[in-house]
Amino acid sequence: MKKGYLYSGIVLLLIILGCFKEKFTERNFFSVRITSVEPEPNMEWGSLNLEAEVVPETGKVLDIELEEKGFLYTPLLNVSDGKLIDAVLVTSTQGFTITLEGLELDENYYFQAYARSAEREVFSDIKTFNFNGNFLIDPVIIENDQAFISANILGLKTVDDQGKEILQQVLDHGIIYSDQSLEPGNTNTFTLSLGAGLGNLRIDTVLNDLRFNTNYSYKLYVKTHNRQYDGPVNSFRVRDGWKRVKDFNKSLVDAWGLAYNEQGLVLFGMDTISTVYSNTTYEFHPDDEHWLVKPELEYPFEPTRIGIAFIADHKMYYGFGVIGQDYLNQLDYIDLKQPGNGWQTIVGPSNFIFSGRVSAVVFTHEDKAYIGTGSRFSNAANPEEILYNDFIEYNTSTNTWRKVAPLPLRNEGMENDSSGGRAGAIAFEVDRRYFVGLGQSSIASTQKDLWEFHPPKSDDIQDIGEWEFHSFFPGEGRKNAVVGVAGKKAFIGLGDRLNNRFSNDYWVFDPDTGWSKDMTQFPGDTRTQAVSFTIDNQVYMGLGRRSRAIENKFIEVYHRDFWVYFPRQE
Repeated sequence: MKKGYLYSGIVLLLIILGCFKEKFTERNFFSVRITSVEPEPNMEWGSLNLEAEVVPETGKVLDIELEEKGFLYTPLLNVSDGKLIDAVLVTSTQGFTITLEGLELDENYYFQAYARSAEREVFSDIKTFNFNGNFLIDPVIIENDQAFISANILGLKTVDDQGKEILQQVLDHGIIYSDQSLEPGNTNTFTLSLGAGLGNLRIDTVLNDLRFNTNYSYKLYVKTHNRQYDGPVNSFRVRDGWKRVKDFNKSLVDAWGLAYNEQGLVLFGMDTISTVYSNTTYEFHPDDEHWLVKPELEYPFEPTRIGIAFIADHKMYYGFGVIGQDYLNQLDYIDLKQPGNGWQTIVGPSNFIFSGRVSAVVFTHEDKAYIGTGSRFSNAANPEEILYNDFIEYNTSTNTWRKVAPLPLRNEGMENDSSGGRAGAIAFEVDRRYFVGLGQSSIASTQKDLWEFHPPKSDDIQDIGEWEFHSFFPGEGRKNAVVGVAGKKAFIGLGDRLNNRFSNDYWVFDPDTGWSKDMTQFPGDTRTQAVSFTIDNQVYMGLGRRSRAIENKFIEVYHRDFWVYFPRQE
């Protein structure tokens, strides 16, 4: 009985299958595949052409109407049951192709084609593509007020399946930068256009005239037919540096530079054309970088050569030096608040106490000026240079003079200090601390020692102050160097290293931490006998001279250029 039921069931099943045989045979099974993922010639950068096809079952002919077809794409690979999820879906209405625009140039994108019929939905294998459109930027190199930008812009050249290069046409590319930010709405931006191009680009360019102690933001850009593409925002900082200001109107040597009332003063010196010593004072205005002759400060006497100058209590002093064969040890002064009163002469100390000299130094402390070192030639038939190490104090309030401690001399590697003299030294004040050093100590020797002076604490004639050795200058010894002070640091450089060797290096001196070369080096010519003054923590320097060898002869070169140094601000 059971066996009869089994046979009946089998027969019934065969009858049913026979009825539906034609319908199962006619059902269309298909798949999809991506045939092309690539940019095409003359397409916009960031645009991509996708092509796919519907593939029928092996040995079958596709005969079905698709309800929908298109592509999924995403920069994040997230797959579930063989399908990209969290992806953008784009349908295709014309054939099985589509163009995507505005894709990021440095992203990996994942693509999948799909097709849907009334009976089923299928998805292709996943393809990936990257334009390699990177802005590969080298580290920025800062030199003074310039930033050197180097970069490669990739992704503007691709290769198709046949190995043919496809070059993207670029209408313009360049750099957008600002000393503020590159956020939308910022109007304080600058654009350096580098012009059109074709294919991958190499950038090697310079941003000029940048502001010191300033942070800059910048980005590269590429402009094609329909769009501008910006690279990532980067930044750099321009720190300290030099800027050339308006040249002086003539060449002077042996001049002096002083600062008063937020303006610079350059006084006297030898006019290198007429070889006559000038009695004129010039005033420099930093706001608009112009020089003015100050007729009310004109010196009524014959100027001395290689004298000294300083300002104390609104009075400008000038003196010492030599006229002809006469070495002077007196001072003249003019009241800068009442210049109409003219120059007045101050009787100096007797030669027995303090001899007249040239190439001395001077610094001021409260109402006192300290003058010392220097040299003179004896009047003998065979004159010899006499070098001094003595110092004298001039009290501007009481108009009195007195001797103070002489400056020692120390050489590297020597155990004991000597009492030798020097000429062409430097003297300066940093944060109410007083320093003297360097200079020439013999016909063939220059000094590197730097000393700190502790002024007398009383008017007692026995209280002569004292000198304390500080350090050795780390550069080569020299005379007639120049020094500028800003904040709590001094900036020392240039000078004469003897034997027609001149310097243009600069060093930073901090009384607490010592010496360093951590500053932008002076970009101008070597020189000696330059002048310097400080206005608003900016160090101005200019003039000077050097010798240049031409056909085995040394020719004097005189400078008129003037510069300002902006110290580093962290």
